[in-house]
This record gives sequence, structure tokens and C-alpha cells, in this order.
Amino acid sequence: MGLRGILSAVVAATLAVGASPSLAASPARGTLTDHEYTLISAAKLGLEQALTHKGTHWRADARNACLTVTFGVSTPLLASERVDCLGSVALEVDLTLFPAADTSCTARGPKRKILCLAPLYRTLARDSSSAYTGDVKLRKVIVRRGFTGPCLAALAPSQRQLRDGRNLVASTKQLSSDMYLLVRIADGQAPPGRLNQGRVDAHTGVFDRDLGRILRDSSPYTLNSCPHQPV
Repeated sequence: MGLRGILSAVVAATLAVGASPSLAASPARGTLTDHEYTLISAAKLGLEQALTHKGTHWRADARNACLTVTFGVSTPLLASERVDCLGSVALEVDLTLFPAADTSCTARGPKRKILCLAPLYRTLARDSSSAYTGDVKLRKVIVRRGFTGPCLAALAPSQRQLRDGRNLVASTKQLSSDMYLLVRIADGQAPPGRLNQGRVDAHTGVFDRDLGRILRDSSPYTLNSCPHQPV
């Protein structure tokens, strides 16, 4: 089912509950409301389809899936899920497009390659930081709502995932700093001895390790692990 169908299902489910007290009352601790469960389920399905198939408009489809969770009445949990989802998608876009961009920059020659790559590394560092910040805030909101165990693991990043995200922020910032120093060296604004290729290669190795850990991280639990009011 495409995103249009997913959003239609969300609209239908929301209209079906009408002015249900669950939308107005404070959610029970450790329990998703029917509204939250419906929207998060739809968003996860849409996001999975967009990122798995990566069709022509996969980036827009992924962002639209993230926005699904703010349809109708919002809650701090839904708002945090939206921010975290958009941050994760931005980082996914960077990582997906980077190989082709690197090849294109390399074809320009040594100096122009550096000038071409530096903004890409800066964007990667920025989006890594945003994704990590969203992860931290989301986990705090989920814990505050009283979710624990498998449900916590399904809704929020684990402590290990947060650690890996923090490490990725550090390594992308280091690489971005390296690239802009190389730009200054190439432009004659800094001495060549300020940074050598060996250090760049070492920092790249750290980044590759951190990225591998991020890609490894996943939760075996699904939203069905969470207590929720019947839809």
C-alpha cells in the first residue's frame, strides 16, 4: 500500500474514533492511545516501504511518512517521534547519496575534489548531530511516559544506539574539520604540515567503524510489544 493509501487509512481510523476520550484525556502510563498506535504504525509502514524500495521519490515519501505521526491531535510522544524520524531520514539521505557524490567529486581532480567534498562532510556532520539529538530527546519522552522493556526498545533508541550515535557525531565532525583544513591548505591559507594524509585515513577508519555500528543497530521488537488501547 502506497503512502496515499496509508494516509487514507489513518484518516479513516481517526474519523472512526471521532471525539473519543482517549484523544483528550492524558494517556495512561506505559500505554499508547489508539490514536498514537494508529499513527505510529502507519508512519513505520510508510517509512519501511520508502527506505526498502527507494523508488524515484523515496526521499519525499520517507519524509511524508514521518509527518504521518502529526495528523490530528498530537502528543509530546508523537511530536518527538516526528522530529526523530525526520532527523533519521536526513542522515539516511546523506549516507545513501554520498557514494555517488564522492565519485563525482573525485572526477574533478585533487584540489577540486576537496572543495567539492568539504560541504558534503559538513552536511553529514550536521545531520549526524541532529539525528543524535532527536534520539536523546525521544528516549527521554518515552521513558517519562512510563514505557519499559520490549516496548521501550520498540519506541526509542537503546543506550547502545545512543552511544553509537554520539560516536558518529564525533567522527563526522572530525572528518568535516579535516576536510576544511585541507581546503585551507589547498588554497594556500594553511601550511601543508598542518594535516597529513595518514591522519585523514585514520579518521576515516574511525568513521567507517562508527557507521558500521550504526547500521548494525536494530531492535527485534515491534510496536505490538507495546500495551495500547484497542483501535
